[in-house]
Amino acid sequence: MGDLSIRVGFDWDRVLLYAKAGGALAHNELTYTGTGPFVGFDSGTSNTPFGALAGVGVEWAFARNWSAFVEYDHYFFSANTVTFSFPGPANFLVNVSQNIDVVKGGMNLRLNFGP
Repeated sequence: MGDLSIRVGFDWDRVLLYAKAGGALAHNELTYTGTGPFVGFDSGTSNTPFGALAGVGVEWAFARNWSAFVEYDHYFFSANTVTFSFPGPANFLVNVSQNIDVVKGGMNLRLNFGP
């Protein structure tokens, strides 16, 4: 999964509140386990849907070159159809839609090589 986004925010002293938006993609490996007349037959396929993301976060500069953040991102991908193949003429078309919620936290160290 990857994204390209922009963030815009407001800062108060050492705290930054921000929102972000952008485009996203996710590579999926999908497996169908046979049921009914296809018991014992499994099929796999993959897809890479494109979508978008929206998120919010807060970052706190707790020391001169250090900050910590927590962020929530919601990834949403449009529905697409994938094909699962089974022995003989049997193929299943399955409509797949996907939403992903991610909570991130971390720390940043800013290296200042300038004057």
